[in-house]
Amino acid sequence: MASSALLPIISFFLYTTFLLQPISAIRSTPADGLWGTFSRDKFAFGETAAQLVDIGYLDFGCSNYSSSQFLGQQIGALGLNQQTMSFVSQLGIKKFSYCMVSPDNEAGGVMYFGSQAVISGGKTPFLDAKDDAYYVNVTGISIGDQNVPLPDGIFDLTSDGEGGFIIDSGATYTMLRPEAFDALVKALGENIHLPQRRYRWFELCFVGSFEDLESAGPDITFNFDGAVVMLLKQTSYIEVEKGVWCLAMIRSRGKLSTLGSIQQRHYFVGFDLEEQVVSFAPVNCAIF
Repeated sequence: MASSALLPIISFFLYTTFLLQPISAIRSTPADGLWGTFSRDKFAFGETAAQLVDIGYLDFGCSNYSSSQFLGQQIGALGLNQQTMSFVSQLGIKKFSYCMVSPDNEAGGVMYFGSQAVISGGKTPFLDAKDDAYYVNVTGISIGDQNVPLPDGIFDLTSDGEGGFIIDSGATYTMLRPEAFDALVKALGENIHLPQRRYRWFELCFVGSFEDLESAGPDITFNFDGAVVMLLKQTSYIEVEKGVWCLAMIRSRGKLSTLGSIQQRHYFVGFDLEEQVVSFAPVNCAIF
């Protein structure tokens, strides 16, 4: 049976699950609901047993409890930020990229490290801010050829470390700070002439087929520093029940905004830690 793991860009650590054994261990209780043991062991990676490459010892977390909000149905998390205990920092990896598909796609996504990483397409620089996440400068959001009216600097990271916009594949949905989310929802509601409703935590849903939504609704585009654009063709909405399509974005609880994994699907997202840039190249990720 194939196993899977989250790829949380902002995670500082490598976690996996294990069966609880009656041994002495150091435990921790992070705020995100994880409980486990600090561990160290030798790792090897490869597509098959015959192709395994020994990469030596890694420090990692061995979890025997996690809240549903942290891991869900996954068996682990691969920390990819720039802090010293992350997977990429421990191995000295300076480039990595991934291409994700929807969970029901049997082809699966791909991830490459080092010289095989795909760094192509539009590139936007990381903000020189924190090493716990990848902050970028989002200059605006547009629907079709119209800019969503947003306050100047709404996605800026303040001098006291508040706000900002990060890229995190461990977050399912894109989360926008309330002022930006409300403005986007208002603009979409005014431009898409289909019956509307709410569904659970989704604040904007439309009734109809996906073809109805495609013909009635303008595309959403995120605009990044460096004239980089991310056009969300098929990842703006998800079908929550037959004939009901909801905006796959939610309101954040604070000033921080996050580009989640749904909106990153069918893009090769590449991280170059030497050049301190992230790249976005549109592609059908199911072909790899």
